[in-house]
Amino acid sequence: MKDEKVQALQEKVRSLMAANKALLKEKEKIDRLLADSKDQKECEGRLNQALARANAESAELLAELEEKNRNLEDTNVQIARANAHAAELMALIELRDEQITELNKALSMANVNAAELLAELEIHHAEQDRLNAQLQVEKERLHTTLASIGDGVVTTDTEGKVILFNAAAQSITEWPPDEIAGHPLTSVLDFRDASDNVLRDARDPIRISLREKKGIFVDEAWILTKSGLRRPVEINISLICTSAGEILGTVAAFRDRTRHKELERLKEEFIASMTHDLRTPLSSIMGFCQLLGDSDFGEISAKKNEFVNRIHHCGDILLGIINNIVELSRIESGMLHFLFEDFTLCSLIKELYDTFEPLAIEMKIALDFQCDSSLWVNADRQLTRQVFHNLLSNAIRATPQGGTISINVALCGNERIAVEVKDTGKGIPGNELPKLFKKFARISGSRRGTGLGLFNVKKFVEGHGSDITVESEPGAGTLFRFTLPQGHPPAKEVLKKGSVLIVGGDIESGRLAALSLQEEGHRAEFVAGGKEGIMKTIEIKPHVVLLDRTLPDMEVETFHYIFRNTPTSRDVPLILLSSVRLSEWKDKFFDIIPLPLDMKVMKRAVQKALKPH
Repeated sequence: MKDEKVQALQEKVRSLMAANKALLKEKEKIDRLLADSKDQKECEGRLNQALARANAESAELLAELEEKNRNLEDTNVQIARANAHAAELMALIELRDEQITELNKALSMANVNAAELLAELEIHHAEQDRLNAQLQVEKERLHTTLASIGDGVVTTDTEGKVILFNAAAQSITEWPPDEIAGHPLTSVLDFRDASDNVLRDARDPIRISLREKKGIFVDEAWILTKSGLRRPVEINISLICTSAGEILGTVAAFRDRTRHKELERLKEEFIASMTHDLRTPLSSIMGFCQLLGDSDFGEISAKKNEFVNRIHHCGDILLGIINNIVELSRIESGMLHFLFEDFTLCSLIKELYDTFEPLAIEMKIALDFQCDSSLWVNADRQLTRQVFHNLLSNAIRATPQGGTISINVALCGNERIAVEVKDTGKGIPGNELPKLFKKFARISGSRRGTGLGLFNVKKFVEGHGSDITVESEPGAGTLFRFTLPQGHPPAKEVLKKGSVLIVGGDIESGRLAALSLQEEGHRAEFVAGGKEGIMKTIEIKPHVVLLDRTLPDMEVETFHYIFRNTPTSRDVPLILLSSVRLSEWKDKFFDIIPLPLDMKVMKRAVQKALKPH
């Protein structure tokens, strides 16, 4: 609108300028006319009027033009401001356009990414569905597996509360899962260890496992079932952890050992029966050999004495084999027990010397035993004898004619007795030494022996707090070293004689034992049955009673109960004769003598029982 006004003013200016030019031309004409006309003044008057009017109009126009110019300048300023503002708006519009373009690009990219994410999400959902289906299959398989496992399986959270309780656990404990789920396992189940201590609170194996962050194994425990039945179990607790090591809970597996205990009992009875059946006739054979070799029963020829010694030695070898087999079964079943007593090692070595001397003489092997008779050991006499017996048996087999077998015994400090058993035999190759103490291991080229002797020797020596070492080279012999605990000699007392009753066992062995005790000056009698033994005890009031573990008419426990509750026998020393070493009976009997019966061991036990207590 302002531009149109400016153009109109400009048109008026141009019109005025054109009018001025026309007036100037008119003046020139007038001037020419004045020159020619006499009335020049009149023309000039008119012209001046015309010029005055024209100048007045020009002045008005110029004033109007100046006003218009001022307005135009203001308008231009406003236009410039408007243009600047428009430029700013255009710049903002361009910036917005760029931003919109970038946003459109980003939106396009987002749409592409969203499409990709939707595709991945669909794939993920499909995979999730597949995994869920697989997880369901695995859960069903796990539940089926847990239901079919014969061991009780319980899973708990980090607070020890039960999450899962399988069918075997319910069968063993008699507790339904819904009554135990969500509760701490040991708050519902009464777990006890072998000593009948309740495994709860600080002794709770699950809490111990979580606290110490490691698995726990309790090899012998008891569960008190819902009905009050005590059931033997072994418990194995493992941690449930994520791949990052975060503990989620525990899984406890407990195995019902009722059947195992029953099998152990049957195995024990079988071993007892087998060893009794094997050792009983062997006891008679070796006992009569000892009596035949005793000059108190009359002299026999040297040749007959040699035969008797050979019989005794063969019986001793057979006894060693039986002992190794029996003790192996005890080692494997964890039932090897040690019965410690004080005795002189020299006396035991002398017994073995007497046993092996006939064979050594026949094979022309020298036996050299160096032992201080004042040295006492505190050890299991029977197992210690078996250690020396096995080592000497191996040494005699390995030593050629003209060789030497030596035993050296000396005090080594720390209240231990050092023992060395050395031979000058063929030696053992270095590559054979690592397997020497393994079960059923035999040296290459050796066809004799069961391969149990040195295995048992190592276990027996370890049970006495020592290890056994061996040094050997081919052609240079073999040296075994080990130690035994030092013992202390008892006060010396005068040997006493007394009345001894032998109850139960093989008739020949019983009569042989009575005869041997009678030769020592004791009054000794033998009866075969438990009932007869009780009656005889009341009749003769013996000072000592020897009781065989196998009675034909009653259990040993029954005899023991009647014997200890009868006034006449309540305080009489009762010595058990058993082919099975039962440490749990040690407190019930004055002493336990192993079968086959060694007459010297029996005499020492009787003499010990006759001393005042």
